[in-house]
This record gives sequence, C-alpha cells and structure tokens, in this order.
Amino acid sequence: MLAFAFWSISFTLVHLYQGGDSVIYILAIYGTCLVMLVMGGFFYFFLTNKLGSNILKSGLLFMVGSIIFFISDNCLAHGKFDTVYRELISQRTNTFLIMITYYVAQFFIGKGTFLVAVHYCEEKSIK
Repeated sequence: MLAFAFWSISFTLVHLYQGGDSVIYILAIYGTCLVMLVMGGFFYFFLTNKLGSNILKSGLLFMVGSIIFFISDNCLAHGKFDTVYRELISQRTNTFLIMITYYVAQFFIGKGTFLVAVHYCEEKSIK
C-alpha cells in the first residue's frame, strides 16, 4: 500500500501541467499528508488489534476509511492533472468515483469514531 501511495504521488507530480511551479510543492506536501493518513489508519488498526471488539471494529473502519479516502483524493488529483487518466475516464465518471469514495470513506471514519465513543462509555460505565 505504501509503495502504491508513493507511486501514485510521483506519477501525479510527473504528469502535472506546466502552468505553475508552486503546485508541484503543494501536491508533494498534500500527498505526504495522505500517505501519513493511511499509515495512521493502519497503525490504529494494529494498535487496537488486541483490545475489545468495538475498538477493534473502529480500528478496521478507520483503516478502510483512510484507504478509500486516499483513493478518492487520487481520483481527484489524476482527474485534474493527469492527461492520460482524463482520456481514459470521462469527467462525469471521475466525479461519480470521487463523490462515492469520499462519502463512503467519511461514513467509515465517522462510524469508527462512534465506536470509539461507545467503547469509552462502556469502559467508564457511562450510560
């Protein structure tokens, strides 16, 4: 996954339009943040692997949500900057892919947050 993340970022940066030089640096920083998001999702999942069932489900939801969010942002970046990608996939299809993956990722991350709150309330006996 990490290799794919760096490949995707480098592929996007190499195929940027020639319009502005500062965009390359901004995308490199944002791409690094996306990779750290996915790594954080994996870290949280492996951290919660031995804990209770709700917290394990939340770790799994965070991990899957971060991967899907990464896919959403990759579709966005490739649709904006990659001419080969734009020739293969229409703008309407790309917009559909972006929005579906974005909302699914937000749902998974939100559901994972809810399960962390449930685990906290059960641990503290708050009802």
